[in-house]
Amino acid sequence: MSDDTLVYLAQLVNKMGAPIVKWQGPEAFIFGKPVRISPSMDSIGAGNYPVLFGDGAYWLSRNVVDNSGDDSLTYIQLVREAPGLAEKGLVALRMFCRWGGSLLWNDLGSPAPFGLLQNHT
Repeated sequence: MSDDTLVYLAQLVNKMGAPIVKWQGPEAFIFGKPVRISPSMDSIGAGNYPVLFGDGAYWLSRNVVDNSGDDSLTYIQLVREAPGLAEKGLVALRMFCRWGGSLLWNDLGSPAPFGLLQNHT
């Protein structure tokens, strides 16, 4: 879910007055399941899909590392504008990497390991 969806759900309580979202340090849980944030998920709204439920064991993520010697595809770069700024803590890091993912499930005869929650239209 997106940050906005989590903020909204964190304000809700069930009919017994207990919060829907439980916190363990910085980690959020709903019904004992961990919540993961993705900025690309829809916000709550008519016809939107703001929440994706699933079994993460069926998802493969990979970091694409460039081995061709071209430093423009994966890099960490220190940016300094003038001498003396590093001593004052005025430096920046520019980082870039590319990630991809794939669903490791193709059994059409069994229930899907992921499901979307759609808001009413």
